[in-house]
Amino acid sequence: MRLVLITGARNSGKTELLRRVCAGLPDCGGVLSPAEFIGGVKTRYYAASLRGGRRELLVRLTAKGPVPSPEGFAYASSLIIRNRRRRVLCVDEFGPLEAASGGFSHALAAAAKAGPKFIFMTVRRQLLEQAAGMIGVGVYKVIDLDEHSVEDALRCLLKYAA
Repeated sequence: MRLVLITGARNSGKTELLRRVCAGLPDCGGVLSPAEFIGGVKTRYYAASLRGGRRELLVRLTAKGPVPSPEGFAYASSLIIRNRRRRVLCVDEFGPLEAASGGFSHALAAAAKAGPKFIFMTVRRQLLEQAAGMIGVGVYKVIDLDEHSVEDALRCLLKYAA
């Protein structure tokens, strides 16, 4: 299994990159975490299938901090498990909850063992090594959207998974 970790600043295009990668590959699936903005302010994240369909509230952002939704994380976990045997599993995003063995971390670890050929996962820069360790790989590729355009990254990922 080959792991590609996609990192970059907030709003650099990580989620959109995974959406476009999956659209360009026939046997690809997983979970996206698109944000919702109200008045230019990010207020929520959702769990959504890369193949369309419903979405569930994942995290509400409040003045006191993020408020995770157990139902949203259950849905994200189910999407990861449902797509674990695809050639390419895309996961958006490995964050602090997953690093602390929460969120959808257990589904992700189980899916990695099921054998997708590739896992493409967005991750915060400071969590790269933890994400790779949870997946159980020592060697992985990093694409940093602060150094590469989304278009260049898209071409690279489509070629890599072909």
